[in-house]
Amino acid sequence: MFQYNVGKSSISGVLGAQVRNEIIVEVTARAESLSIAKGRFAALIFEKWFADGCPPVTPADAAMEMLRNHAQAAEKPQAVFDAGRKKLAKR
Repeated sequence: MFQYNVGKSSISGVLGAQVRNEIIVEVTARAESLSIAKGRFAALIFEKWFADGCPPVTPADAAMEMLRNHAQAAEKPQAVFDAGRKKLAKR
């Protein structure tokens, strides 16, 4: 089980999102069962997503992440080459 300290601080901000009513109903029910505000429950969802490594949430998001990762690798070609060489040396 994970535990997060989500609240007002100098390292947090406010994020508003419009979602379908059926999602609000579920978030509200889950938050009430935990005796927390629905905004806090929504923040916990974001915290878990972040802790899980920010996995893509749509195919377009996945494609953009792949392009971003490719661009980062292209900025450091020697590091990519060295990593590949080390991997081959382990065989």
